[in-house]
Amino acid sequence: MTYYLILVLLHIAYETKQITGSYMDAPRIHFAGKFRADVNTRNNRACNFDPNNPLSEHDEWNFQGTSEWEFVDTVVTSVVDGNGEEITDSSLLGAKIFSNENRPFAKLVDIDVDFQVSSLYGLELGLKYRGENLFVGKWSTSVIVYDMWPKMKCTSEITDPSGRMGAQSTTKLTDVVWSQSETIRALKAATECQGASGELAVSISLDLYKVDVFVIGRVYGTIGAAMTDEPLNVGGERRMEPVDPGALNFPSGHPCYGLNVDDEKPWTYGTPFKVDSTQNVLIADLSNTLPRQQNGDPLDLGTLYFGVLVDGVVKPFGESIPYTDLDGALWRQSGVIRRSIGADVVSDLENSKLVVFIDSDLTTGGNTYPVKKTFSSQRSMEMVSLVLQEIEYFVRPKDYYMDRLEYSSGSERHPVKSTSDFTLLVTQFGRPVNNTHVTMIDSYNEALQSVLPLGAVSPVESTKTTDSQGHVTFTFAVNQAIPEARRYVNNPCADYLQAQEARKHGKLTPLRRAFDSKLFLKGSLKSEFTVPVDGQLYNFYYCVGDECTLPDDGGFFLYKALISILAFSTVSYEAPYTWEDHVQPIFEQAHHLHYIMRTVLDLSNFTEVTLPHNVELLKKVFRKPITDPNYMPQTRDLSPTKRLMILAWLDDPIYSRVLKKHIHDAPVCDTSSLPPKMRLPDFSHFRPPRCLLKNIPFKSDPETQDSYFNKVVNYAKLKADACHPPRPLFALGFDKEDVKIANILKGYGYTPLCTVSALQKQLQNAVLLEFYTLPLYLTSMYTIVENCNTEAYQAIRDIVIQEMLHLVQSANILISIGGQVIIDDPNYVPSYPSEDGLPGGVLPGLEISLERFNLRHVYDTMMAIETPILTYVARPEREFMLYTIGQFYKEISVCIHYLGNDIFDASTAERQVRWPWTEPGSVGTVHVVTDVASAKHGIAQIVEQGEGEGPLIPNQVATGQYGHFYRFEEIVCQRRLVQKDDNSYAYDGAPIDYNPSGVYAMRDNPSSDTIVPGTNCHREAKAFHRTYRSFLRVLQEAFDGQPDKIHKSVELMEALQVHAKRCIWTPYGPGNTCGPVWDYEWE
Repeated sequence: MTYYLILVLLHIAYETKQITGSYMDAPRIHFAGKFRADVNTRNNRACNFDPNNPLSEHDEWNFQGTSEWEFVDTVVTSVVDGNGEEITDSSLLGAKIFSNENRPFAKLVDIDVDFQVSSLYGLELGLKYRGENLFVGKWSTSVIVYDMWPKMKCTSEITDPSGRMGAQSTTKLTDVVWSQSETIRALKAATECQGASGELAVSISLDLYKVDVFVIGRVYGTIGAAMTDEPLNVGGERRMEPVDPGALNFPSGHPCYGLNVDDEKPWTYGTPFKVDSTQNVLIADLSNTLPRQQNGDPLDLGTLYFGVLVDGVVKPFGESIPYTDLDGALWRQSGVIRRSIGADVVSDLENSKLVVFIDSDLTTGGNTYPVKKTFSSQRSMEMVSLVLQEIEYFVRPKDYYMDRLEYSSGSERHPVKSTSDFTLLVTQFGRPVNNTHVTMIDSYNEALQSVLPLGAVSPVESTKTTDSQGHVTFTFAVNQAIPEARRYVNNPCADYLQAQEARKHGKLTPLRRAFDSKLFLKGSLKSEFTVPVDGQLYNFYYCVGDECTLPDDGGFFLYKALISILAFSTVSYEAPYTWEDHVQPIFEQAHHLHYIMRTVLDLSNFTEVTLPHNVELLKKVFRKPITDPNYMPQTRDLSPTKRLMILAWLDDPIYSRVLKKHIHDAPVCDTSSLPPKMRLPDFSHFRPPRCLLKNIPFKSDPETQDSYFNKVVNYAKLKADACHPPRPLFALGFDKEDVKIANILKGYGYTPLCTVSALQKQLQNAVLLEFYTLPLYLTSMYTIVENCNTEAYQAIRDIVIQEMLHLVQSANILISIGGQVIIDDPNYVPSYPSEDGLPGGVLPGLEISLERFNLRHVYDTMMAIETPILTYVARPEREFMLYTIGQFYKEISVCIHYLGNDIFDASTAERQVRWPWTEPGSVGTVHVVTDVASAKHGIAQIVEQGEGEGPLIPNQVATGQYGHFYRFEEIVCQRRLVQKDDNSYAYDGAPIDYNPSGVYAMRDNPSSDTIVPGTNCHREAKAFHRTYRSFLRVLQEAFDGQPDKIHKSVELMEALQVHAKRCIWTPYGPGNTCGPVWDYEWE
């Protein structure tokens, strides 16, 4: 029977079958690999919320964290068909599980400093097979730490608690986009069955989190069809929880032999499972249940069995659980085990608890029960110790178990959400529980009661009764004003300060992060401590029946709060809103907490925040939905009222009520933290001779022109024998000067050609030419140390934005004449170093390399690229280039004029890209092209921005700035170019500071070929590269008929900067740092 026929039969079967479970049902896909969780650790301590605290930001183990989360090297390990059987020869084995392919990375953030509630936002998960996306879905926000426990046992080498933890998270994939491939048809059919929601259910289990190698861990996962009525974030129909097996007597050679194993409890953790009475099978998810050794292998607890606890006696069934073989079927299927069971076991499980028990020889005491004598084993067991036992009632929220509420004073001018409903599902033995009392209580332990005002958030009715479906709905409300600061009786960082002091005296090895929030309250500093933490988190637990006590599971119940509510107070702000009174306290705290933001802008600096492009950027991120990965703030802990206030201020960013205009608060360049070996040679005294000229006459005269043409002839003779590809649009309708050059070059083999196809080819070259400049300029810009060489940084950034504008403009012209833009193709994107000049035959022979920012590189490469056709400011010691960018575009313009309006298709206007930046007049305009005039306007702007209004005029008319050539030369001369009274120019304006120490020592031409796998440089450069490839794909989509994707490409450009900085911060090799890798391919 062919595989295709099997899939068709499965499809027919699932159209008539109702599924009652979740991700554990068949068909399902299992996967395994790695995850990267680049958490930000600055907001793990309450005292860091005060920007004036005395702690060094560099003391946190990942203070530069981006909060990004992604799957890495994750593939399908097993495929299970509709009958629950593993397809051992499935073609999907090894298929790639990917995340956020064409968008910024998802974010994993702590919602609260004390209670964390680490949540995953903005994740897209997909399956790729032979280059095709079989499906892609949006991950519904989930809390990663809901099922978290110390999973790694019996190791003293891992001191950071994060490295020992295991966690499980379950959610749904919504808005799933499917391919038409038969390969995935069975799973797609399952989502369309009766009772299915059309979505996918997914569960992941995480462990082996290694903070010392840039936050990489291991992931197991399962994907199946989601049901309409299943809870969002809690899997399975039933659940077992750990019980104490008593003292474990480990044999010699065991990792736990000779240790005080009482400190390692619990030995197991929660296990979701279901019983399918229609097929007589038990399906249990053990992926986060069993302990691990330091190397990741399962820790041997002895022989484990399933059983049913009936009237105080364990009735075993089936063979032992094969959990110690990491390469076996259990772990190929991500810890999900499927057992056929007899009808008698199914009957017992209808009203009795499932258990897992351990071989009695390894235990003494604990939760022991007699075992039924009919149990078949190699030896007789009279008593067994349980390690897992089904809970009496399984209670879980139907939807996401967190919300944000505000206290309403009644005077707000915007809608205020002050109440929220949460519906819980209560089951017993997998069946809904009817007419049963459920009580909600707050889950704060005594040590934390002084932190928050108790009772500020509470259920309207604390006890309610379930309905016939097992549902009960609680309404929570904010009852009083919520403080904007958190008060601690004891200093929340006392233990940290003591550890810091001990480290100074050599008494402590690397700092251990305090995982349990209760540790924040320990220490000898007793003075009251108030921290500006806006938004207070209230957690609630449940009780079923009459007894109501909080669970005791080793201090981790805070992470298993059933309901979490982040509460704020609305604040009445009087307009006008000001930086000094309203915005600065928020932005300065964010600047302190989120170090990585400094790679984009300095949130604490009014001048930088209010630059037009930064205002636009901030407006974009503050307006995004909370599920977007680029939402700001990352921690999602800013009140709606303050968010609206910030947006209103960005429309009119004034400093204070008294001083309403711009003030200049220049940031301070601090390079003291850079190692001396990473400081660079001093180029500050490098100045070309023309920098010293005091009278540069920007005017044309015959003598100058004759000199210019002689240089062209000489250069042409030198290049005649090694000519680069002919200029396809040469010699049509040139003006007097161009005709003179044309006659000279005709003698060297250039042939006039101007057809639509030749024009399309040269416009494609124009797109690539502009793209070639981006990695070159961006890499140099990225290497500038934060707050150093700020004027050079800003000039390069402005030029990069205009180069992006030129790229888009060239693409629009190409689209308007029926051409196809190609950008995401290994045959088109640049590679460095290059000795071939620029695409289209421009500047042949020019050597282009990627280097850290320095004046020599700006002079030799960037100025050469932007060289005008004719200028007195050009370097006298270099021959004029034969074919400049300005000449290249002029030929395109002439050809367009020659071919006329008939080549344009007005219907392409809707497919053309609009400019994503809305900074009026600061960077220029992208023209929608419909005819000769609009095309020539776009080209004229490109040339003008590169070399000035004309060959001898340095200014851009539209923006008032100098052309790129002159802005680069200002950097080299370290002086502004100014116009004098006699209309001449000189580089004797205001100084432009150049600090050679304010540059990171990035190695030249970073490449994947020169990075050793497994190093920190490798991981950081890989993250940059994935973002770069996403940028290329999204940009290609924008040019392929989805022009709105240009906005997403801008977001990815900002993300490139973040990852480039992470690369450049990472040491690699003697005296150098890592750098961004712009290679197209990287396996």
